[in-house]
Amino acid sequence: MQKIKFDKFFFLGLFVVGSVLANQYVNFVRWQDPTEMLWFCDFTAVSLGLGLIFRNKIMVTLAFTMAVPAQFRWILDFLLEQIGMGAGRTAELAGYGSTVFWLSVNLHTIVIPISFFGVWKLGFSKKALIPILVYGFVLLTATFLLTVPEENINCVFYACDASNPGSGYLKYFLIKNLLFWEITFALSFLISKKIAEFFVERNKK
Repeated sequence: MQKIKFDKFFFLGLFVVGSVLANQYVNFVRWQDPTEMLWFCDFTAVSLGLGLIFRNKIMVTLAFTMAVPAQFRWILDFLLEQIGMGAGRTAELAGYGSTVFWLSVNLHTIVIPISFFGVWKLGFSKKALIPILVYGFVLLTATFLLTVPEENINCVFYACDASNPGSGYLKYFLIKNLLFWEITFALSFLISKKIAEFFVERNKK
């Protein structure tokens, strides 16, 4: 971790953290539920923002490799929703008003490109795998233990686009949520690492 410099990384990080605070503010005013902070996009964006501000490659790499598989479907649904083919994830947000909708859209869409920029400029951290797995385990487990099925934050109780089944939450969480995402995050890291190594070697030639 390096000292804070008031450069492009600092201001990008500030923008990301500011986006999280704005999104959390409108959500807290509406629902007054502090567990809303446990949403993956908010928590991971904080990691990204702080990683950019402190030029921490591990935190930026964590945000990028986890956001790509976790948020891609949300972004795809948003794009499909514009032509009437979405699965309903972003359509539901529209019912909460334009402020909530656009702040959420902003937060979901900035993490991948900004974290990619951070990895590209600061470098890919090969030491990020363990922090990624620990982070994923802690965040998902905390969500399962501290929230209720009706909210289904991070889809830990049942599938994001499904109806509440009323039971079977623990089995779903352990196998289809926690195990699934830990494997997915690890694969995303390994694939990203290979791609980063390819470009590093190519640039040496």
